Amino acid sequence: MQPQGGGALKLGHHYEGQLNKYTNVMKGWQFRWFVINPDQGTLEYHLSETEMKTEMKEKSYRARGTLQLAGAVISPSEEDSHTFAVNPASGELYKLRAVDAKERQEWITRLRVVAEVHSQALAQVCQIFFVIRILRKFKSKKKKIIIINSYYKE
Repeated sequence: MQPQGGGALKLGHHYEGQLNKYTNVMKGWQFRWFVINPDQGTLEYHLSETEMKTEMKEKSYRARGTLQLAGAVISPSEEDSHTFAVNPASGELYKLRAVDAKERQEWITRLRVVAEVHSQALAQVCQIFFVIRILRKFKSKKKKIIIINSYYKE
């Protein structure tokens, strides 16, 4: 099944398609419908495309599973040319399999771009909170402080 979302890598657009997801030893590999949401920085899956579209029409849209991609490691598997893993900061692991090596690379590339963008955004937010904390600490002591931020790039 060909993924939907266009060929060119556009961060503001969802990317979706069918992948096999390894569920467990008893059930093995199961087809699932996956959606990359670049705005939210998530990878979610549904039992099927039909289930997802039905839920959207009924306004009861709820993914079966969702991973935050900020801090995630997306890596190709060495077992074959179709399999890859998504290992988010939460520790949950999705083992996925595409139809072929080309599709696997497309998913890996898109997931890595979204993960990187959201990881950088998260790092900037953490840095801002750190600076605010320092400023509050020094303000309470009525001391002056000069902050030099070598990481900030405009």
